[in-house]
Amino acid sequence: MHSLLGRITSAQIHKAPFPYVVIPNALDPDLCDALLRSFPPLSAITGGEPYVSNQRFSYTAAEALDNASLSREWRDMVSYHVSQSFFGEVLSRFKEHMQAQYPNISGHIGGVDSWRVGMRNKDTFTDRDILLDAQISINTPVVDRASSVKISHIDNERELFAGLLYLRDPRDDSQGGDLEIYRAKRQPRFHGPRLIANRFVEKITSIPYTHNTFVFFLNTPHAIHGVSPRSVTRFPRLLFNVIGEVRDPLFDIRAYRESFLDKIIRHVWH
Repeated sequence: MHSLLGRITSAQIHKAPFPYVVIPNALDPDLCDALLRSFPPLSAITGGEPYVSNQRFSYTAAEALDNASLSREWRDMVSYHVSQSFFGEVLSRFKEHMQAQYPNISGHIGGVDSWRVGMRNKDTFTDRDILLDAQISINTPVVDRASSVKISHIDNERELFAGLLYLRDPRDDSQGGDLEIYRAKRQPRFHGPRLIANRFVEKITSIPYTHNTFVFFLNTPHAIHGVSPRSVTRFPRLLFNVIGEVRDPLFDIRAYRESFLDKIIRHVWH
């Protein structure tokens, strides 16, 4: 099976402002093209629900593997990236970074090398130490005006790692939709559900929405990222999203929450 982490070495991993790696041509081109050709229709990903411009929908691994009409390439891809073998690959490349970010990570559940892997929405933490998901995801077409599907933010505090593979349609001539990575200018102050005010961050790099590019990172309070505004287009933004989630929060976001005074200042300034 072709792994999304199969073509990287530990030396390629950026350490600051948080551990991440960008992998162009992550998969064999023929396989990546086959995934694009057999990408499930929009109606399958949305479940037939009505949607608005540039809205995120995800088809979970549990849902995908229960769909007999899904292509063999997709079934193999999803199955591998929620497996014990894939988590072993994550550890082989990122274990030292996990321990640097979270010195107590081995102790609060048991050594990470012995963690038992399960699938989100199917297994539970009753008998599993980490739950993986491999989502077939879209951002719906953009209508009326350019917009961003997600401004600068961090992910859920129980998420240990995340990654996304771009599967761009070659006919898609839209602009934007790039993953942006930020650095906090000073101690970050979050507002809302893990969003961070723009005045607290500076962009350090942008990873273009390019077919067969994979981005993988460890989630920390400093793993600030967002998506650049995408121009009006009839094409959805297509991606494959991998996630590793643990039982307990890895950090306490309350220490970074925007204070009442910050909110007043933000209201006055903006």
